[in-house]
Amino acid sequence: MQKLELRVRGRNQRRIQIIGVLIVKRKLVTFFMAALAAGCASVQESANPTASTLLSATAGAIGHPESDVSIFELRRNGSWTYYVAQTSDTSYACRVASGGFAAVKQVGTFGMVTETPICMKK
Repeated sequence: MQKLELRVRGRNQRRIQIIGVLIVKRKLVTFFMAALAAGCASVQESANPTASTLLSATAGAIGHPESDVSIFELRRNGSWTYYVAQTSDTSYACRVASGGFAAVKQVGTFGMVTETPICMKK
């Protein structure tokens, strides 16, 4: 077997190095864009929480079992989701960050921080 050696000197050597660096950078940019797109897709649920997600988060926030809590009057207004949580003996006016604000926070913390509802007795 013969070895093939390519010797490049001068300006051509520099051009080949630059082309190699550009190819690596392009691959890295493509990888990070794909990762960002996948991350944004997974953030959608926390950015606009569903009623079942709110139910479990609210039960923990007000200290009642999930089976004892009901959610009513769910409405979204910009970056907040407002709703009423009802237990067997008390009503709570609740809100939780949602929409763009929550999405940015999820992406910035790599999904490790979730929004906690803020509830006050009515």
